[in-house]
Amino acid sequence: MAARAGRKGQHAARPALTRGRDLVDVTQEWVTELGDIRTTPFLIALTLQRLSLYIEREFTAMSRARGIGPGDMRILFALARVPSHQLPPKDLLKELLITSGAVSKQVDRLEERGLVTRIADPDLLRGILIRLEPSGRELADEVTREIITSCYGLETLKPEQAERAQKTLEELQRVMESALFGE
Repeated sequence: MAARAGRKGQHAARPALTRGRDLVDVTQEWVTELGDIRTTPFLIALTLQRLSLYIEREFTAMSRARGIGPGDMRILFALARVPSHQLPPKDLLKELLITSGAVSKQVDRLEERGLVTRIADPDLLRGILIRLEPSGRELADEVTREIITSCYGLETLKPEQAERAQKTLEELQRVMESALFGE
């Protein structure tokens, strides 16, 4: 999604995004410095990091254009995906890989805007649930539709290209999670 004014949810005021240096050149510099070393894993990691940065910048701009932060938007997404549209805070922190303090602050901000509500958990004596309000659901749905229909240029991939890319990314995720978590 290019930073163009005039498209729904897009504003010209977003920070400029510049193209970084060619990552093959960067890895070649490491070969020059360190000698004959296999740089392909490093190149893959750098590429994923750069793509993640592009996606995060765009997602942050989409969220901020609607007056909330990207972490707050992720809370709305997590609640919108479950059929009951409510979760205990511990499930949110597991889902989003954030701390309980972050969940609490984000829920506070969303609650102030009327996008979520804390309610008593009927199954736990002192438990609470975070419930998505209709206005929060509308906002989550709006941003989800924008991401799906104009997804950082990825929507221009042919179906077979997209499927091949997804399979490669799934394999990278499996390999990395296996190395990180010993699975």
